[in-house]
Amino acid sequence: MKISRLLFSAIAVAIAGYMAPAPANAAPRPACSVLSLADVRAIVAAPVTVYQPGSSNPTVQGDSTFSTCTYSLNKPGMGARVSLMWGPSATLAKMYKFYVQRNKELPQIKGGALVLASVTDTSHHSMEYDTPASKKLLAATIAKL
Repeated sequence: MKISRLLFSAIAVAIAGYMAPAPANAAPRPACSVLSLADVRAIVAAPVTVYQPGSSNPTVQGDSTFSTCTYSLNKPGMGARVSLMWGPSATLAKMYKFYVQRNKELPQIKGGALVLASVTDTSHHSMEYDTPASKKLLAATIAKL
């Protein structure tokens, strides 16, 4: 009889765990607060600074909130950018699809936020995306969001 009660208790705990509400989405925050300069420097293999510090404060437009952090690399023409967007899931899905089709910035949705990441080189008078570095920047941002 005790085994049955233990089994019943274990099943009840498992069911309760699945029924528990998911954690709330993270509140909007400045994109520059997600990664440290050391994190970005490790990804792009160059010293970086934040372009216009303080400009990454979240901005509300309609029912969505945006924040972008642009990093200047101490290499001519190099840059990195992380953008965050919070809003209704339908809006995030629409924007995700747009960025996938655009095939430049790398997008991913995590916990109610759309994350965009890119590392670029304009030293050749055109915008070239560094996809491997952009993937690393996206993964690091997602991990810390």
